[in-house]
Amino acid sequence: MPNNWKKYKLGELVQHKKGFAFKSAWFESGGVPVVRISDTTENSINLSTCHRINNNLANDLRDYMLKFDEVVIATVGSWPPNYSSVVGKVIRVPKEAEGALLNQNAVKLISNHNLDNRFLYYSLKAERFLKYITTAAQGSANQASIKLTDIFDFIVDLPPLKEQQAIAEILSALDDKIELNLQTNKTLEEMANAYLQNTLKNNEPKKILLGDLISLQNGYAFKGDRFVTNGNHAVLKIKNINNGFVDIYSTDFIAEEEAFKLDAKFRVKSKDVLIAMTGAEIGKIGMVEQTTKTLWLNQRVGLLVPKFDYADKLAYLFVNSKEFQNFILNKSTGSAQPNISGSEIESIEIYGTKIEALKKSTEFISPLFDQMANNLKENNLLKQTRDYLLPKLISGEIRVKKDPLRPADTSPRGGSISTKELI
Repeated sequence: MPNNWKKYKLGELVQHKKGFAFKSAWFESGGVPVVRISDTTENSINLSTCHRINNNLANDLRDYMLKFDEVVIATVGSWPPNYSSVVGKVIRVPKEAEGALLNQNAVKLISNHNLDNRFLYYSLKAERFLKYITTAAQGSANQASIKLTDIFDFIVDLPPLKEQQAIAEILSALDDKIELNLQTNKTLEEMANAYLQNTLKNNEPKKILLGDLISLQNGYAFKGDRFVTNGNHAVLKIKNINNGFVDIYSTDFIAEEEAFKLDAKFRVKSKDVLIAMTGAEIGKIGMVEQTTKTLWLNQRVGLLVPKFDYADKLAYLFVNSKEFQNFILNKSTGSAQPNISGSEIESIEIYGTKIEALKKSTEFISPLFDQMANNLKENNLLKQTRDYLLPKLISGEIRVKKDPLRPADTSPRGGSISTKELI
């Protein structure tokens, strides 16, 4: 650690406010959002999934309101590797969530020191903090919890404020570009969906089956003892399907000799569309980025095999709607956990039109999905860069200039990053 950096316990640097135990009877369709752990994304908050309470009630609970750039930690959650709901998960409040209310099982941190909120956020996003939390956490096999006293005993390496800000600026520039790509993809998907809806509106209405667009390929039942920790053959599981994309990096692997035994129908390629067919994530759908990686399909993950070019992307738009997500949930079976078969997915009726009109629509839709796949690839490269730099920057292993010069209009936070900023 550099000589001008100091070590502090987290509790010495922040005040805190635990979330409030909102009653479900208070929730209504409009009003102020209430942020639950289930409403958080990898780094932020998804306001579209939040319950809401009326403004008068919210005014009485102003102490629980979130502010832009505040850091929030989940105090209850799952154990790794379920990182979407892991105990100790850290997010940063986005501008659009300012004024939302924090639900129970989470705590927000308020700086009471010469501390940059974004530097604090990145200090807690490092793997060192997650390892510390999961070591200190308690609970059953299905749920873990962490005491505030344990959270506040975590040691933070703190540089002078100017250096904190410089470090945070570099990491934020990477995250801002990632977020911009995600927003761009959301816009591209909305454009594709609007074009599809216009096609349906302006052509003869006709109910078709999802199976008229795609066939559903089930994954291979890999044996647990055949997985290896690394290699050139990655296996995609339900956990790898996220909100519209497929994580092709946090995977299990099989050995080369195992891969040679597999039928080519279990291979997954760039821009393929996958769907979860069992469990709490049933119906979740995602597209694979542009990649050269060798990928294989695990059991209970379905591959949408198109019956004509980009038909799987049309199916993606149909299936990713709230209406069809609810339909899949209602159609699924199983007492312990919901399941749906490939034939049941193929038999889903969709309000469509003549196949010829749908084929024509892919001329507009296809380049949008191509750009989405390229943006996903760029995001993963940016994440790899960020994840490489983060532990080195917040430990002082890599130093930065305290006042990095940056153009004023090249990123949402005011600049791009440059290797010239590194000392």
